[in-house]
Amino acid sequence: YLVCSKALAAIGMLAAGVGEPISSDLRPLLSTVVPLFKDKKVGKAVMSCLDQMFGNALRFDHFLSSNDSFLSSLDERKEKNALVRKSILEFLSRCVVSSGTYGTCGTLTSQHAQDLCKIACEKLKDSDATTRKAATDVLITLLNSKDKAIVSTAEKVTSSLQSSNPRAFKTLALATKSGKPDASRNGASRPGTAPLKAISSQPNKPGAMKARPTTAPKSKTANVPSAPAKNSPSSGKADEKFDESALPSLDESIDCLSGLGIPQWGDDADNGGVLAGIQSSNWKQRMGALNNLAAFYESNGDSEFSSIIFLFVLVKACTKSFQESNFNVAKAILELFKVLFNIHAERQTAPESFFYAPIVKLAAEKIGDRKLTVSSSSCLDSICIVKDPQRVLHVATKAVDGVKSPLVHEALLVWIKTFSVNFGLAALSQGVKDVLVWIL
Repeated sequence: YLVCSKALAAIGMLAAGVGEPISSDLRPLLSTVVPLFKDKKVGKAVMSCLDQMFGNALRFDHFLSSNDSFLSSLDERKEKNALVRKSILEFLSRCVVSSGTYGTCGTLTSQHAQDLCKIACEKLKDSDATTRKAATDVLITLLNSKDKAIVSTAEKVTSSLQSSNPRAFKTLALATKSGKPDASRNGASRPGTAPLKAISSQPNKPGAMKARPTTAPKSKTANVPSAPAKNSPSSGKADEKFDESALPSLDESIDCLSGLGIPQWGDDADNGGVLAGIQSSNWKQRMGALNNLAAFYESNGDSEFSSIIFLFVLVKACTKSFQESNFNVAKAILELFKVLFNIHAERQTAPESFFYAPIVKLAAEKIGDRKLTVSSSSCLDSICIVKDPQRVLHVATKAVDGVKSPLVHEALLVWIKTFSVNFGLAALSQGVKDVLVWIL
């Protein structure tokens, strides 16, 4: 495989150095290079070689031609190896992202976008989950293009999925609403992060949080991030409205997460399986699954950002809507969502109320438990980084109103005091009045 990798590197350098004049010599090599994806040891070398071919020597036309053997490798009847089919789709997604950024042959036209959409829509029927996931990523990349003509073409083609494949259509709608996924999972570069913006299904409705910059935490392990999100001019009592019927189903969420390559995802619960573990009645297995998910997203969260909404649905369904009585499982939930909120902070993207409000409620209710005080407090701090602290406090104080234990009220007051010292009282804006009313 070392010799093969060196040969692929040499071909890539020729493509990058000589360029389009040798396109007629490189194109016949595709039928030899593509099947090498089935060998995981040379997979990266194959992808790198194809990356250098595209844009420098080969165009989209060379890969999308119906007469070419390249597309025939996507046919499940001809290519039985799912890794090859998945890798080809990942490469096409990378081509969309990198089109026009280097070389002279990488221009993406509306016709190319239409062909790519049709190919990806067809591969949504593939028997392999990872291949279907890669096909979905191609469509998401096209729908998130900066070129309005490309987006319009992609929307026209994918609109047919609303009747032919409703599950995939909903997945695309949710992925494009919940933040633009990038191609970093495939190794391609992504553009710089935009200023913090609220993810809302009704962005123009009064009371929705306006776009605002924020400072992301320097370290995921820091107890207190450097600065909270700025205040929203709307009242803390005016929560954003979100139609939860638009959320994916549990089956859709499991199907999406199955294609992410999460370690031990499909193993038995006794062997540390994530899916079986989180659905288990054994608290140790549920806790282990949640910890494994936290570790995966801590390492891959940015590249898998579009899948977070599916993770939310799975965890909610398997933890009684976050109403876990076992403190070990509750702590694992708080630690998992602290990782997810840190990912939002890094991307400078604010979560919607359906995502953060249940976790604020859980943290506020558990903050009086000395075994969970630290986790609850740090989770609340993480939420205040990406969401208006005034809103967070409103949800937290409302959650503990019905709790009789004075320990909970005392612990929340201590957190509010610590928050005011670390973040500054000005961060609460009009929320100061709400806090005083609650205290009195």
